[in-house]
Amino acid sequence: VQKPTTDFTVSGSTLTLTSGASLAQVLTVRNIGVTRDILADSPSIAGDLTVGDDLVVTDDASVGGDLTVTGAIAGNVTSTGSTTARSLATRFADVVNVKDYGAVGDGVTDDTTAIQTALDSGEARVFIPEGTYNIATTLDIPSNVQLIGSGYNTVLKSTSASAVRIIELTSKTNVTISNIRFDQTRTDATNYKSSIQLFTCTSVKIEDVWSVSSASTPDHTGVFMVDCDDCVVDNLYFDGGADMNAYAVNITGCKGCRILNSTAYRPNFGFVITGEEVSERGSRTNEEAFGTIVSHCTVRTFNKHAFDINCATGTTITGCTAENCAGDDGGPAFQIKHPTGDETRQNIIIGCTAKDVVTGFGMQDGSNAQFIGCSVMGCEIGVLILGANRSVVNGMLIRDYSVAGINLRSTSQNNHFEAITMEEPGASAIGIDIHTLATNCDKNTFDQIAVLGSPDVGIKIASGNDNNVFDIGVKISDNTITDESTSTIYPISVNTPEIDISSITNTAGSLITRGMNVVLAKVIVTEDVTGSPTFQCGIVGNNALIATAQTISNKSAGNINTLTQVATLTGANKIMHCRVPTAGSAGKVIFQYDGLSQL
Repeated sequence: VQKPTTDFTVSGSTLTLTSGASLAQVLTVRNIGVTRDILADSPSIAGDLTVGDDLVVTDDASVGGDLTVTGAIAGNVTSTGSTTARSLATRFADVVNVKDYGAVGDGVTDDTTAIQTALDSGEARVFIPEGTYNIATTLDIPSNVQLIGSGYNTVLKSTSASAVRIIELTSKTNVTISNIRFDQTRTDATNYKSSIQLFTCTSVKIEDVWSVSSASTPDHTGVFMVDCDDCVVDNLYFDGGADMNAYAVNITGCKGCRILNSTAYRPNFGFVITGEEVSERGSRTNEEAFGTIVSHCTVRTFNKHAFDINCATGTTITGCTAENCAGDDGGPAFQIKHPTGDETRQNIIIGCTAKDVVTGFGMQDGSNAQFIGCSVMGCEIGVLILGANRSVVNGMLIRDYSVAGINLRSTSQNNHFEAITMEEPGASAIGIDIHTLATNCDKNTFDQIAVLGSPDVGIKIASGNDNNVFDIGVKISDNTITDESTSTIYPISVNTPEIDISSITNTAGSLITRGMNVVLAKVIVTEDVTGSPTFQCGIVGNNALIATAQTISNKSAGNINTLTQVATLTGANKIMHCRVPTAGSAGKVIFQYDGLSQL
């Protein structure tokens, strides 16, 4: 059996080597009934070794071919690169494989029980190899457990209305879900569906996962969180399906949670952060839930909003992109709102881009929001402020807009716009539009704004919107300016010499407005006016009036009268023509022209 034959003994069914076999020697066992307890020292086997029962190795051993053991293997092994030997049973138990608990992964078998049993095994890591695992009821993951797949080809597929939430966790902590694809391709469920749902959880990490639906699956959500703390979604890819009635991530009432490096394709809403007032679940106030961060995420082909902050506080969205709003009723790609009043605060959107959308950025019925360093390329409206107060838009590029670059509506007050460039307007576009649907859009300030190209109207202010301020940095190209308000504050004012209205009629004087787009014409009484003189002004050379004859009767010194516009002055460097068609009894006035710099 072995040469030299003195190196072994046979007793019953046990073959014992009396000394270790060297590398040059060969152990061959043939048909001698050996079924257990061989290789007690340190042999080296050059070929295959088959043992029909348990194999026990008490020292080093090597097998050059295949090792087949139908019983148990006892003994310790040292992993490559490590220093400590451990038993194979202990080594294999480091990661629980769901197939060890009966999961099949063939896309036919119901694997729910097998996977749940593996999760409840008490081990810290549960591994799901490649395959499609049908899930008929919702899975639960205990605290301090990691559920890890092999990537895109590890699929958990919802197969019944009882699994509309493939994974649902309540009050769990320190859970990881990674490298798994969740398939929600189902049309039979009519209630809310989500791949992963978390309630009152802490430190849950969801990374490198896919949530997809290849059919019209209504109300499909990738990840839904309620009242969670310090949870992270990192590198999620979401596909809402052909119906696009879906949410990629919906966070409600959460504190310190983060959404990072994720992509949403074909959602209704992309990434949504809400407060309790719009949630059906949860118990926190808006002030208790804050600090969510959304960073470097992308939404493509969406219906309504790509990024939506609704009744939340202290949310930051940074470095994100929204592309291609496909819905006819699409709102702002990036939206901050509070539907019931002035309570959404300290939200900031930084360095984000909207492309080919209905509206780029919007603020509705909230306050103290900021859009910093963002850009819009291809839109109807660049920035929409609707009933919002004390918000800031700073450092924005608005390119290729068809309706308005900046649009204010519905009692938007005390907002500040600075360092904004608008270019490539549509033929009927308005640069800055304080809209006819707006009333009391007051005390908004504009500075360092350039309206380039040839929009239909550079700046348009409807009546009823007062005390808005345009600073010296606001410049427009050769556009018209329409201001129906009587109290807008412009940075440039030029005055005619004082005119004695009792002795001068008709032509009262001319004034060259160099480098200036005239917006308003005013008559300022410097000495009490008696009688009923009339005043008008226009442009020398083309008989274009910007104000018709207007009567100003019996006014005291200091009275300011804005002449009613009938046409808009186009261009700069015009010669303004002042007229007093009908003289008064006594008094003196000056004409004042207010406007903006000409680009």
